[in-house]
Amino acid sequence: MATFLRRLSNPFENWQYKSPRINDLLPQTKDHIFSWQLDAPDFSRIDQDTILRAGISPNKTYAAKIISSAQKLGIIDAATGRPETSKIDRSMVKAMPNISVQKQRELVMLLFFWEEEITRWRLLEGEEAEIRGRLEEEGEWREGARMELEHALRVVRAKKRVLPSLRDQSGRVFQGGEERLPSYAEARAGRYGSV
Repeated sequence: MATFLRRLSNPFENWQYKSPRINDLLPQTKDHIFSWQLDAPDFSRIDQDTILRAGISPNKTYAAKIISSAQKLGIIDAATGRPETSKIDRSMVKAMPNISVQKQRELVMLLFFWEEEITRWRLLEGEEAEIRGRLEEEGEWREGARMELEHALRVVRAKKRVLPSLRDQSGRVFQGGEERLPSYAEARAGRYGSV
């Protein structure tokens, strides 16, 4: 009897549909957030609009309260708007009563996702700055070397804009299609080099 009453006291926890992907944001959500942030004045800053795009809040006023609570906890830096995932702990549940536990999970997933994106962005920015620096170096460049550097610069700029759903775990762009392995007969015939 007690078990039955316990189930009735919290019916939604036991009967609600559970998403098979509870530890990550949906790819469409990541792409939507990334696209939004690309056009934002500060790519790395999480603000009310980011919270809205992530589906954590239904409106901008509520999103502002979530941002304010997150900044008080220190999980979003008030000055830069960047996530501080090292400060996420269990006290967050009690410290943010204005947001459900499920939405808190989504917020945490957003913060970890965005921290990874900022790291990726910084690395690509560093690579871009290095290439631009080499292009600006004084001295005579062979025409081929200058063209290679300009091509590398275009590639880095294109990489910065690639949506998360089009990248693998390491951040590289999917090539599309899998590599075909040679059959034994092809390998023996030497079509793919010596075996």
